[in-house]
Parts: sequence; structure tokens; C-alpha cells
Amino acid sequence: MKLSIVGIGPGGQDYILPLAQKILADADIIIGYNYYFQFIEHALKSDCECIGKELTEEEARAALAVNKCEKGKHVVVISSGDAGIYAMASLVYQYASTQPDKDIELQTIPGISAFIASAAKLGAPLGHDFCCISLSDLMTPWVTIEKRIHAAATGDF
Repeated sequence: MKLSIVGIGPGGQDYILPLAQKILADADIIIGYNYYFQFIEHALKSDCECIGKELTEEEARAALAVNKCEKGKHVVVISSGDAGIYAMASLVYQYASTQPDKDIELQTIPGISAFIASAAKLGAPLGHDFCCISLSDLMTPWVTIEKRIHAAATGDF
């Protein structure tokens, strides 16, 4: 049983890393936010099963991915940008840890985050220490986000 969490970049084929494309081409089942499939369809084998979910269903995607794992199958969860940033990968690992009876080979494949792609278009704005804070309150309470913003502002980034 193999389960990969793949960052597909900020949108467009040019931003999907070659390693991510290789993993996508090997997938038997891909689970992700409906909107993201348009960016990867070129890389998929013809018999790949694609399961789309809505934007706020991250925890359901993680559980579905782990539950779909079976011997001889490669399940992939896709995330925009980098799956390790903003929690998609951590949700999958967390849910997988609650299923000790499944011997799942887990891996995370990095992706290019939108903040890095945007910075490159601007030139070199991240040339020194910087801080990246998600302003999404889908999975993090706004009070926590405000504390992080304040801490970053006082941290002289």
C-alpha cells in the first residue's frame, strides 16, 4: 500500500515538479479538491480513478485516502502549492496514524508554493529571513492567526 501526498504547485504545468509528475503518472487513485484536477490531467494514466471533493473537505480527503489504500494500489492526495505547507500532508499523516492495522508506505512530494512563485516574479523580495503566515481560517482560528501576525511583526522580518 502506497500513499503519496503531492504538491502540484500554484497552477499550471510549468510549476509541477518532475518528481510530482512521475508520482502522478504512477497513481491508481487520486483524491483532491475538484478544481485542482485541471492542472494534472495531462500527467495521469487513462485508468486513474479521480475523486474530487470540495474546498472545505480536507479532513474527509485525508480519511478517504487512507481508507482507499489496499495492497498493490498507489493512492495520491493532491494539494496546491506544497502539501507540507498549510496542513494537507499533516492531515493525511495524522489520520494514517490512527489506522495501525494498515501497513501504508507514506511519502510527501514537495511542490512550489504560490508565495515562492510570486516572489520570483517580483525579483528577489525574500533575500533574507522572512515569515510566511497563512491567512486562511478554515482550519486555524482567526485569533491564532492574529497572534502569529503580531509575533512576526515584532520579530523584525
